[in-house]
Amino acid sequence: MGQGYSTNLPLGPSAIEVAELSDLTFEKPLGGARFLRTVRARHQHGLVVVKVCAKANSSITFKTYGQALRQQRLALTGIPNVLPYARIRETRTVGLLVRQYVHSSLYDRISIRPFLENIEKKWIAFQLLCALRDCHAREVFHGDIKTENVLVTSWCWVYLVDFAATFKPVYLPEDNPADFSYYYDTSNRRTCYLAPERFLAAGQAPHESHKVQWNMDIFSMGCVLAELFTETPTFTLSQLFRYRRGEYDPTVSLLNKVDDVHMRSLISSMIRLDPGERWHASDYLDEYKSKAFPLYFYQHLHVLMQELTDPTSGRKQTLTVKSNNGLSDDRIDKVYDYFEMLAVSLNYGDVLSPTPQHHVRPARTLFPLQVDLPNNRHAANSMLAATGDNGTFILLNVITASLRSAGRAYSKIRACELLLAFAERLPDEAKMDHILPYIMPLLDDSEAMVLVAALRSLTQLLALVTVVSPVNSFLFTQYIFPRLQAFVKTSGFKNNSIVRETYAACLASLAETASRFLDMMQALRAEGSLPSSDKAEGDGYAAYHDAYDATRLEVLDAFEGQTKVFLTDTDTAVRRAFLTAVPSLCVFFGEVRASDIILSHLNTYLNDPDWLLKCAFFRAIVGVAVYIGGASLEDFILPLMLQALADPQDFVVERALRSLASMAELGLLQRPKTWELIDTIARFQLHPNVWIKEAAAHFVFAASTYLSIADGRTLVTPLIQPYLKVPVSILSESDLLDALKKPIPRTVLDMAMEWAKRTDRGIFWKTAREGKQLSYRAVAQMPPTSSVSDFGAKALGKVPKNDEDEQWLGRLRNAGMRGEDEMKLLAFREYIWRAAQRTKKDSGVGHEQIYEQIIALRKLDINAQTVIFDGGLDTYEQRMRDEGHSERTIAEALEEAAGPIADTKLRKLSLHGIPESRAGGNTGALNIHTEPRSLSGLRKQTSGSLSSSPSSGVGLLAKEGDRSTRHRGSAGGLLNGSDLRIKALPEVATDDTTAAGRLQTPVQGSRRVSPAPVAGQRPRGPERAASHRAVHNYTGNDPTVLKLLDAVYVDTFPAAAAEFGPTIQATKRGPIRSTSAHSQTGPWRPEGQLVGVLSEHTARVTRIVVAPDHMFFLTGSDDGTVKVWDAGRLERNVTHRSRQTYRLAPGVKVTSLCFVDSTHTFVCTGSDGSVHVVKVEVTEQQGSTRYAKLRNLREWQIPTDSQSGEHAVWAEHYRGDSTSTLVLATNVGRILAVDLRYMVVDFDLHNLPEHGIPTCFCIGRKRDWLLVGTTHGVLSLWDLRFRLRLRSWTFSSATPITRLQLHPSRKSAKRNRVCVSGGTTGGEVTVWDVEKVICHEVYRPAHAHSKDRLHLRDYELRNLDEERPDGLLSRVAGNVATDANTSDLDTSGPAVTTAIHFGLHQAPEDAEALHAFALTGGPDGRLRFWDCDRLEGCRVVSGGSPGEKSSYTFSQLGLDTRVLTEKLLGDESSLPANAVESSKIASNNPAKRTSSSRTGVKASRYETIRLSAQRLLDGHLDTITDVALLERPYGMVLSADRSGQVFVHQ
Repeated sequence: MGQGYSTNLPLGPSAIEVAELSDLTFEKPLGGARFLRTVRARHQHGLVVVKVCAKANSSITFKTYGQALRQQRLALTGIPNVLPYARIRETRTVGLLVRQYVHSSLYDRISIRPFLENIEKKWIAFQLLCALRDCHAREVFHGDIKTENVLVTSWCWVYLVDFAATFKPVYLPEDNPADFSYYYDTSNRRTCYLAPERFLAAGQAPHESHKVQWNMDIFSMGCVLAELFTETPTFTLSQLFRYRRGEYDPTVSLLNKVDDVHMRSLISSMIRLDPGERWHASDYLDEYKSKAFPLYFYQHLHVLMQELTDPTSGRKQTLTVKSNNGLSDDRIDKVYDYFEMLAVSLNYGDVLSPTPQHHVRPARTLFPLQVDLPNNRHAANSMLAATGDNGTFILLNVITASLRSAGRAYSKIRACELLLAFAERLPDEAKMDHILPYIMPLLDDSEAMVLVAALRSLTQLLALVTVVSPVNSFLFTQYIFPRLQAFVKTSGFKNNSIVRETYAACLASLAETASRFLDMMQALRAEGSLPSSDKAEGDGYAAYHDAYDATRLEVLDAFEGQTKVFLTDTDTAVRRAFLTAVPSLCVFFGEVRASDIILSHLNTYLNDPDWLLKCAFFRAIVGVAVYIGGASLEDFILPLMLQALADPQDFVVERALRSLASMAELGLLQRPKTWELIDTIARFQLHPNVWIKEAAAHFVFAASTYLSIADGRTLVTPLIQPYLKVPVSILSESDLLDALKKPIPRTVLDMAMEWAKRTDRGIFWKTAREGKQLSYRAVAQMPPTSSVSDFGAKALGKVPKNDEDEQWLGRLRNAGMRGEDEMKLLAFREYIWRAAQRTKKDSGVGHEQIYEQIIALRKLDINAQTVIFDGGLDTYEQRMRDEGHSERTIAEALEEAAGPIADTKLRKLSLHGIPESRAGGNTGALNIHTEPRSLSGLRKQTSGSLSSSPSSGVGLLAKEGDRSTRHRGSAGGLLNGSDLRIKALPEVATDDTTAAGRLQTPVQGSRRVSPAPVAGQRPRGPERAASHRAVHNYTGNDPTVLKLLDAVYVDTFPAAAAEFGPTIQATKRGPIRSTSAHSQTGPWRPEGQLVGVLSEHTARVTRIVVAPDHMFFLTGSDDGTVKVWDAGRLERNVTHRSRQTYRLAPGVKVTSLCFVDSTHTFVCTGSDGSVHVVKVEVTEQQGSTRYAKLRNLREWQIPTDSQSGEHAVWAEHYRGDSTSTLVLATNVGRILAVDLRYMVVDFDLHNLPEHGIPTCFCIGRKRDWLLVGTTHGVLSLWDLRFRLRLRSWTFSSATPITRLQLHPSRKSAKRNRVCVSGGTTGGEVTVWDVEKVICHEVYRPAHAHSKDRLHLRDYELRNLDEERPDGLLSRVAGNVATDANTSDLDTSGPAVTTAIHFGLHQAPEDAEALHAFALTGGPDGRLRFWDCDRLEGCRVVSGGSPGEKSSYTFSQLGLDTRVLTEKLLGDESSLPANAVESSKIASNNPAKRTSSSRTGVKASRYETIRLSAQRLLDGHLDTITDVALLERPYGMVLSADRSGQVFVHQ
């Protein structure tokens, strides 16, 4: 490709009219190069550059060059800052090179406004060195580096293009500059950046390789960087020759312009004359790290910018320019999502620090705005501007470049938030030059919310400016005002009330900012920074002030026009927003203009029926009153406020009273008017509305602020005395409220209002029509007297009335009006009359109640679309795996990137390593496929889209990159081809067709959660094909709709059934079956027959729980095992062995056990703090039951700060609409609610330590309350909705509470009853109403040390919140001492550790009646059955001495407590004190009958020994720890003891 192969003729369309380039359309020629003629052409996916080299004849071939260029392109694949040729073609007449077109070169960008900041220049230099480093590492050299061959995007991303080392001569003759001009001087600037060693003197031999060397590119790059920082060409051809001969030194004449000493040193080293003194590009990057280049360049900024840039860099197939491809929106979204990480790396400091006090936003004002960013919501603050090199400029360029082409409204709103966040960190001049020009075009947007965001951001941005440069001094008059005047005439402003509201709220801030700009402009003119006019030169002082006055007048005229737009607006919401700006505008306009423009219109606002507008008026009028002064206040404003006191809307009255109080506090009211207002307003202290009552008391207190004590006693007290129960010594608001009489009843006031509206012939209201109670009275009496002082107890009788009035007064008395309320009615008579008349007037105005309408979607042209979800379990499992792998924090991503697996690509991320070149490549397509680096691993996503469409929501590109990253084991490799990176256009559309799909029933099985990975190991992510699996039939690609559908799918999918098994229906309520050997004629009762003894446990059994369908039951023990027992085997009387066993770690005890609600999955907790969720897979086939191996679904450790360890002592599980909650009580007093789906703590309740350690709890049926029992006998009631402890009670004896159970009855009277074991003495069981704190039932077993008499005080709960702190401690200490004194006397009596189970049974003859029963077991080894309604059903199931009989008695203790007492026959103890015995019956339990009882003859010694030995086999020999009832296959009582034995009786 030599000089004879080209031509100097200008190129036309025919230059690219070849078959190989049929998809390109010629546009225009570019540049004046002679060797390779350049044209710009259009491709269907964008603009391209075509370089044409014409052949002298057809016999010439470029095959060798083409192969070299293709190899070079392959080697350059994957380098982010390089743009190689995309197409390399050769025809019979020309050679063609095609690459993407980028608008600006570095040479152009240097001279374009806004000029590059110093940090931007460093960023460009850093990218160029990275590109050169990567190229040289792959043995690719450029050969023609200059500013024209460095392309720069609008967000300062750099591309090194037009590699020439392959086909341009390496060495040039020094004595013939024509060759240089022909090959290298494409711009005709005569600049020469070639290395000096490339010019050969006459007779000098070139380098033996005849190839470009790496140090030649280093020299050229140094020249480019020198021109970048000095904005002056580094070398011309003649200067380079002189430099080669040592006659010219650029470091003296040129590089002194570079302020940064490190950058000056870097450039000087790169342009050394001796090639051996130049360094490699990688050496420069390492040496000047944290010197010339900030550290965050090396960490992740380069990776982030590449990921943001890649979709539009020519490396991906894009859509035509006629439609928006959403790529700009994606850039904005990525920066928005990454902001928290970027803020840390850019040294923003503590971005979550609280707002300084002097920047706290006042109440009900819009500014300063709250900048809303992820995990960083704060008030805009101008004090955060960074000093020195500010990396914010780099990110700002991304947002401003993307904002112009963004297509989604929410992306533009996010961009406004980011611009404000960046503006806080930029100097004021940058705010004006770099941000403001990009916000102003948003005022032309068609979306209302974008206009709102633009107005808010514009106003806040201008408010942040504190210093104005001379070039921006006329910003408002020449730029802002003309644009806003055009904006108020647009349809977006006129048709959207929310836009007008926002602009009205911004008007005050804009006025203050404009005034500040005017003052700063005057200061600049005073110091000579602004040029003076010709007139000012002739007449200095006068013209000086005339210029200021003229500019101020121009500003006032502009704001006057904007203000009139809102004063005449018909929308009440707009006028309410405008009222917030009125006080500031009054100050801005001055007294004369404010009165003419604003105040004359404000009075009309009170004529509007909208009460919200009236409230806003009175809220703003305080600021206006301060401005206009006392005289105008009393003449114009106070009469309006007194009229408002008769408004029918209570909010208006309250707001008017508060405004009057504010005026009084500011001292705006004159003394004669003060007590007149007190007399008028004091009556409102008896208003039934609490807000009005408090506002009136507030005014009375505020009005007396500036009065002396004597004036308060003599002037104020007589005016308020009629409304007080007792005199007050100090006129404080709290004392006034405490001393007030009861207000007039609301029903009386409402009926009186109705009377005033409907009165016809009545004369009661005649005086109210002429009354002056709510207006000024011309009374000069001193001291003033109250206008209601004459209204005594019989004042109503003195008022003229007729028959109609008497009838209405009778109705008022029937409604609750007492004699003391008659004075209040007379005091409010004028208020009632005026309010009633206004109500009649307002009710006649027909206005549309838009807030009470139901808006049909069809009226809005919205057609509903039915979306059907895929119910397949495999799809859901894949979705949850994808979501689980997407959840990671920044620290995890960085840790992953630093792992040994990702070491290679981490080096690429850290700019220390060179990626390997890939084999193969696409040589025939325009789009270049590459393997760019990714930062998506540093992003935390909460959910990914489930759509099968290419684009499924905001951040999907990063989402997929995250999965790909995990699959490859590194943070790099986001995209692996164009198919992964194609995004569809965002589309908002509806479809009225109803689509159908399939909904599978979840298969019986569960998704097993993989155990936690070991340290340093990451789970493999799913393949991309699976991650895009569709789960619904929605075919659109609107990201908001997709996000909504994803959330609905995850929340509504029956995940619990998929994992924990299908829902198990509990046994139907009906009669409990007895054994076939005994006919069942009445309700089921245990007969005491021993079915079996289960003795596999070797330590204490802590819990027995029965499956919901009673197919099996579980036992948990201190030996660390949970055993599964089949209920069917008990019926068949086969070997009593457990079917399955689940073992905890060695030495760990089972502390609690429960079933997952309505499933066969159970939860067991260990003494080491572990929580295990285990599934029992059981099936019934042809009468046989099969048990599969137990499956451990979850294993979780309770998070704790306790040094001694923390474990659960009680557990219960319940399901909500979309929740699965496991509630745990721990040994350190915490109540944890754990989401069983994700094993995360939803909330954490802390029981007070002085109340003792929790032992058990129960939860209300609606899951709205929780009752906890402790070792100190304390019951604590918690509200689960608000997570507050409502109240705590204690028993008188402070005995530990061991069991709590909801009463099984479903009757409304018993739904809040709780069965309690413990708290009282003697092992009793009590039933309490939690709502009323009343004991309803007591079950007293017989034992030797039971109390002879009962006292009602023993069954009363004491409120701990009302008790002294040491009261509970003394009772606990006394109880411990009592237990210590009696422990050695007798250990056979029941203690407080009594196990209970309450249930319901149904009699066969009455299917509707349900009878409650209780099973109890305690330390005496006896298992008792209590029939709660029938004494004949009570019995001892097992245990007891031979020949012992029991009797049962009902008695009444007080009015509410019924006592069921067990007594041994022969015990003649008296009845309980204050108890009434109602019935008595002896036990006829067959299990207790002996031969001696049948014959009446005393048994022999041998017979007694035999029977005692038999009893040893039938009952427990140790303390019973738990009881339960098994209803299938027939009723059986399960009981376990401390020795590990489990007895089954029927």
